[in-house]
Amino acid sequence: MKTIDKNQPPKDSDIEDFLNKINFKLPSGFIDFYRTTNGADISSDETYTVLWPITEMIQLNKGYQVDEFAPEF
Repeated sequence: MKTIDKNQPPKDSDIEDFLNKINFKLPSGFIDFYRTTNGADISSDETYTVLWPITEMIQLNKGYQVDEFAPEF
């Protein structure tokens, strides 16, 4: 059984702030998704996936040292 637990949507200003801080263009579908939810937890019997909140994504990427351990990601 799959479950998707969505967070409350972020404010438009949170999305704009995020977009102003990154130095690359995102697909419109990514932004459309985040306009409806500020991240989600997705689970099934075999897997568990966390889509980080856009309001925490930059901070979490730094904390998990994504630039060092997944530089192409």
